[in-house]
Amino acid sequence: MSTSKATLLPHFPVYNWGESCSTLPLIDVVGLNLKVETMPPGTSGQPHYQEQARQYFHIQEGMAHFLLPEGLVKVFPGETLLIPAGLPRCISNQEPELLGFLVLSLPSTANDRIIVPEIPTQL
Repeated sequence: MSTSKATLLPHFPVYNWGESCSTLPLIDVVGLNLKVETMPPGTSGQPHYQEQARQYFHIQEGMAHFLLPEGLVKVFPGETLLIPAGLPRCISNQEPELLGFLVLSLPSTANDRIIVPEIPTQL
Protein backbone atom coordinates (compact mmCIF):
# COMPACT_ATOMS: atom_id res chain seq x y z
CA MET A 1 0.00 0.00 0.00
CA SER A 2 1.31 3.44 -0.95
CA THR A 3 1.84 6.10 1.68
CA SER A 4 1.80 8.88 -0.95
CA LYS A 5 -1.10 11.29 -0.99
CA ALA A 6 -2.94 12.82 -3.91
CA THR A 7 -2.57 16.57 -4.27
CA LEU A 8 -5.29 18.88 -5.47
CA LEU A 9 -3.63 21.47 -7.70
CA PRO A 10 -4.50 25.16 -7.52
CA HIS A 11 -7.10 26.64 -9.87
CA PHE A 12 -5.69 29.14 -12.37
CA PRO A 13 -7.86 31.79 -14.03
CA VAL A 14 -8.36 31.94 -17.78
CA TYR A 15 -6.44 34.76 -19.45
CA ASN A 16 -6.84 36.32 -22.88
CA TRP A 17 -4.10 37.09 -25.36
CA GLY A 18 -3.75 38.35 -28.92
CA GLU A 19 -6.96 38.80 -30.87
CA SER A 20 -9.59 37.23 -28.55
CA CYS A 21 -7.59 34.04 -27.91
CA SER A 22 -7.67 32.42 -24.47
CA THR A 23 -5.57 30.20 -22.25
CA LEU A 24 -6.56 28.06 -19.27
CA PRO A 25 -3.45 26.94 -17.36
CA LEU A 26 -3.98 23.43 -15.94
CA ILE A 27 -0.49 22.81 -14.53
CA ASP A 28 2.14 25.51 -14.04
CA VAL A 29 5.23 24.38 -12.14
CA VAL A 30 8.96 24.95 -12.64
CA GLY A 31 9.52 21.79 -14.70
CA LEU A 32 6.48 21.95 -16.98
CA ASN A 33 3.24 23.59 -17.81
CA LEU A 34 0.07 22.32 -19.45
CA LYS A 35 -2.48 24.70 -20.94
CA VAL A 36 -5.77 24.53 -22.85
CA GLU A 37 -5.87 27.21 -25.53
CA THR A 38 -8.50 28.45 -27.98
CA MET A 39 -8.19 30.65 -31.05
CA PRO A 40 -11.20 32.02 -32.93
CA PRO A 41 -11.21 31.98 -36.74
CA GLY A 42 -8.84 34.50 -38.34
CA THR A 43 -6.53 34.92 -35.32
CA SER A 44 -2.81 34.39 -34.91
CA GLY A 45 -0.10 34.53 -32.28
CA GLN A 46 3.13 36.53 -32.34
CA PRO A 47 6.19 35.07 -34.06
CA HIS A 48 8.46 33.85 -31.27
CA TYR A 49 10.58 31.02 -29.89
CA GLN A 50 11.31 29.53 -26.48
CA GLU A 51 14.97 29.50 -25.44
CA GLN A 52 14.66 26.52 -23.08
CA ALA A 53 11.27 24.85 -23.47
CA ARG A 54 10.23 22.30 -26.03
CA GLN A 55 6.51 22.39 -26.69
CA TYR A 56 3.96 19.77 -27.70
CA PHE A 57 0.82 21.11 -29.40
CA HIS A 58 -2.05 18.59 -29.40
CA ILE A 59 -4.93 19.73 -31.58
CA GLN A 60 -8.36 18.90 -30.16
CA GLU A 61 -10.62 20.75 -32.60
CA GLY A 62 -10.13 22.80 -35.74
CA MET A 63 -6.88 22.91 -37.71
CA ALA A 64 -3.74 24.77 -36.64
CA HIS A 65 -1.42 26.47 -39.10
CA PHE A 66 2.18 26.82 -37.90
CA LEU A 67 4.60 29.01 -39.81
CA LEU A 68 8.02 27.46 -39.18
CA PRO A 69 11.43 27.96 -40.82
CA GLU A 70 10.73 24.93 -43.05
CA GLY A 71 7.41 26.44 -44.20
CA LEU A 72 3.72 26.18 -43.33
CA VAL A 73 2.67 23.08 -41.37
CA LYS A 74 -1.00 22.19 -40.91
CA VAL A 75 -1.88 20.15 -37.81
CA PHE A 76 -5.23 18.34 -37.71
CA PRO A 77 -7.41 17.19 -34.78
CA GLY A 78 -5.81 14.29 -32.94
CA GLU A 79 -2.31 15.18 -34.16
CA THR A 80 0.52 16.46 -31.97
CA LEU A 81 3.35 18.72 -33.17
CA LEU A 82 6.62 18.88 -31.23
CA ILE A 83 8.49 22.16 -31.53
CA PRO A 84 12.00 22.05 -30.04
CA ALA A 85 13.52 24.89 -28.03
CA GLY A 86 15.03 27.61 -30.20
CA LEU A 87 12.78 27.03 -33.25
CA PRO A 88 10.84 30.15 -34.29
CA ARG A 89 7.13 29.64 -34.87
CA CYS A 90 3.84 31.43 -35.33
CA ILE A 91 0.49 29.68 -34.88
CA SER A 92 -2.68 30.85 -36.62
CA ASN A 93 -6.26 29.77 -37.17
CA GLN A 94 -7.03 30.29 -40.85
CA GLU A 95 -10.13 28.08 -40.73
CA PRO A 96 -13.81 29.07 -40.25
CA GLU A 97 -14.16 27.16 -36.94
CA LEU A 98 -12.65 27.53 -33.47
CA LEU A 99 -9.18 26.08 -32.91
CA GLY A 100 -8.76 24.26 -29.57
CA PHE A 101 -5.53 22.64 -28.42
CA LEU A 102 -3.41 21.51 -25.48
CA VAL A 103 0.13 22.84 -25.05
CA LEU A 104 2.61 20.89 -22.92
CA SER A 105 5.88 22.75 -22.28
CA LEU A 106 9.00 21.19 -20.79
CA PRO A 107 10.38 22.98 -18.83
CA SER A 108 7.89 25.74 -18.07
CA THR A 109 7.77 28.68 -20.48
CA ALA A 110 7.85 31.25 -17.66
CA ASN A 111 10.23 34.06 -18.77
CA ASP A 112 11.27 31.97 -21.78
CA ARG A 113 9.55 33.69 -24.72
CA ILE A 114 11.59 35.62 -27.29
CA ILE A 115 9.55 37.67 -29.79
CA VAL A 116 10.94 37.79 -33.34
CA PRO A 117 9.90 40.23 -36.09
CA GLU A 118 9.18 37.41 -38.56
CA ILE A 119 9.77 33.72 -39.17
CA PRO A 120 12.71 33.18 -41.52
CA THR A 121 11.55 30.50 -43.97
CA GLN A 122 13.43 28.25 -46.37
CA LEU A 123 10.74 28.60 -49.06
